[in-house]
Amino acid sequence: MEVTGLEDLVEKLDRLGFSSNEIKILLFLYSNGQPQQADDISEATGVALTRAYESLDILTQKEFITVIQGRPRKYRVLPPTEALSLYVEQERKKLEDQLQMTQNMVNETLELAQSLYLSNHTQIQADELMVQFKSLADAEEQTIRIIEEAEDEVLIFTHVFYWFNKIENAILRALERGCKVRVLMQPEIEPAKSLDEVDHITIEYLQELGIEVKPLSSNEIMTRGTIVDRKHVVFVIWVDQPRVKEQPRIFRPQFSSNTGIVDVFYGYFEYLFHSA
Repeated sequence: MEVTGLEDLVEKLDRLGFSSNEIKILLFLYSNGQPQQADDISEATGVALTRAYESLDILTQKEFITVIQGRPRKYRVLPPTEALSLYVEQERKKLEDQLQMTQNMVNETLELAQSLYLSNHTQIQADELMVQFKSLADAEEQTIRIIEEAEDEVLIFTHVFYWFNKIENAILRALERGCKVRVLMQPEIEPAKSLDEVDHITIEYLQELGIEVKPLSSNEIMTRGTIVDRKHVVFVIWVDQPRVKEQPRIFRPQFSSNTGIVDVFYGYFEYLFHSA
């Protein structure tokens, strides 16, 4: 090979990340058709024997040379087309692994950075979207508070309205203020009873108060709650379907004044109310 070509090859190998010792050994092996032992490689290249062994191990890992076991052990260089193809595949795998690590780090960073960004740029904190109560009693106290502040409308959705007596006085005062009150309820139907026979007194009493009541005959409500003025909602979601004589499992009660969350409940209430 001409000097210019040799210099270009050294430059290219250097840019690919090969050390000067690795390049010397490769050039020597490319120039000799037979496998060589470490002592001969060290003497021919001027690379100290310990350094030569280190470079030979690296070139073996890079799959540019193979080891011929024996006494003494010899090293054979692979054809450049094969070696460089394997090298590209190794580098591609490294890049893919590095890219995946970077993507994982970006995802973790995004989660933390987005939380900080939103809290300062949108002025919305997580606890501003929803507040979780520790008990139904706490939720009922909040329900009374928002009903007392109602100016236009109170919407109530419930499986059975056994808790009406707890909010009755607040409802009566809301009615006196001219608020419209609507109730969507799904009474528990016992065997051999029709819908009209169940909770008849409760429904009749509510209607006498001026409350518009719509009973549902199918299991369409897995929540109970109150929406006030399309601004606030207190709600409980059942984990599973309540059954007769069994206490239903529920998630902790929640409260929200977030427009999006309130509108989800409001829209579903209106859909069920007008479909009943």
